[in-house]
Amino acid sequence: MWSSPEKRHRARKAHRCDSCRCRINIGEPYIKVFGVNCDGDAGRFKAHTSCWEASRIVWQLGHYDYYEGMPNVTDFEEEDVATVRRKSPEVWQAIWGGCR
Repeated sequence: MWSSPEKRHRARKAHRCDSCRCRINIGEPYIKVFGVNCDGDAGRFKAHTSCWEASRIVWQLGHYDYYEGMPNVTDFEEEDVATVRRKSPEVWQAIWGGCR
């Protein structure tokens, strides 16, 4: 899998987070990455900055396969959520600690 470097943006229009499926509101910061998988299929991934950080924390533990790409927070196991809470309480709070 190949991907471009992550780019931080501020939403000029509403988007949908590809990780948690919630809305990215106008003016809210988000991450955008473009990638191509092993089969040559191209796509883009947009996520709240907190969702991106949570995925990065879990990805670095090696719980998800390289070819699957960054894990979505909606796919996290309980142990992954607990790891995010322990390593980055502010990211956990932004995702699971209240309403988006």
